[in-house]
Amino acid sequence: MTIKRHIFVLAIFFVSIFLYSFVWGEEASIVISEIGAYESSGLEWVEITNVGSSPVDMDGWVFWEADTNHRLALVQGDAVLDPGEIAIIAQNSDQFFSVYDVSSTVFDSSWGTLNEGGEPLGLKDSRGNFVEQFSYVGDTHFSLERINLLLADYTIENWREHPDGNSVGKENFWQGTGGGEDPPIEVIFPEAVITINTTTAFIGEELVFSGIKSFPNDRLVQYIWNFGDGSSSSGVTTTHVFDDANEFAVSLMVVDVDEVSATVQQTVTILLLPSPPDISVAVVSLVISEVYPVTAASSSEWVELYNPNDVEVSLGSYVIEDGASHTVVLEGVIGAHDFFVRTFSQAILNNGGDYVQLFYEDTLVDSVGFGSDDRATVASPDSTQTIVRNFVVGDEHVLALPFL
Repeated sequence: MTIKRHIFVLAIFFVSIFLYSFVWGEEASIVISEIGAYESSGLEWVEITNVGSSPVDMDGWVFWEADTNHRLALVQGDAVLDPGEIAIIAQNSDQFFSVYDVSSTVFDSSWGTLNEGGEPLGLKDSRGNFVEQFSYVGDTHFSLERINLLLADYTIENWREHPDGNSVGKENFWQGTGGGEDPPIEVIFPEAVITINTTTAFIGEELVFSGIKSFPNDRLVQYIWNFGDGSSSSGVTTTHVFDDANEFAVSLMVVDVDEVSATVQQTVTILLLPSPPDISVAVVSLVISEVYPVTAASSSEWVELYNPNDVEVSLGSYVIEDGASHTVVLEGVIGAHDFFVRTFSQAILNNGGDYVQLFYEDTLVDSVGFGSDDRATVASPDSTQTIVRNFVVGDEHVLALPFL
């Protein structure tokens, strides 16, 4: 080996130590086991292996490279990988099969080209969470193989170039020859779970966040919170107050005793504060927050109201009417910042289009039109959708999945 090559290898080693990164996801039993970046464009491939003890469904997963999500299209085998099963992610499956005769599961996932000198890549599960993410070391002549599949070590200590080709679709040439002995017991990967007292709140309202349901909690040593507004915290349970109205992606990363981590995100919606309440405001400021006009076989029509005020409001003088003059009298009270659902004993709303109105005595308080009605602002939903008010963006009504 020449002096220049010695220097090059040492440089890669030290840079890898300081720059490589990895993220274990909740389906972390799927690992990248071999990388065929040395192949010509169109023939590149990445091998993955299920190192866990349970089957993993790869439906909806993506291969992440160059900051881009590349969809996995199944072309051979089954999308469910059994324990110990190997699968191939091919840059171009037609070109791959023209060279390789493999019986393993193969996914097609088009990408530009893999950098032989190394670059960040990863796998995301069907929920968009990273299962594995790291920067691989360079390989210029043959495939790059993972020595110990159970180690989250992405340096040259655990990755080595194949001596004369590759081991695509079968056990790696270098597997078990270094990187430490395989552990005698099953590796337990952590899972991060966020619990919040509410996912919709107003500016200045304190929210309580908990990671107590993260697994396995007897092995977790760190809980790191990022609230998506530039603030962070730590601990199993924490609180936070948001100062702006928006949607925030709150993340929790848990780290276990083996320094293996898992991350999960939860969206929190923060609303603008209502005007200071007085009796006149409280009377007319109820809103129609959600409408379910389609009667499915196992459900009934209903209208949901929301009280954005700091005081409860009596519903005794309120009625709901539709475009055909059906009238439903309301009773009871609706608490401050609370919801009220009125279910109809029979179908009164026109599924193809109608105009739902909320009156206080003779005063129109709020309304929403849908479908074929002349006053419609949103299409008619199907039996799996409701019409829901978007409080944050424009305060308009949109179609959504029911969240009652």
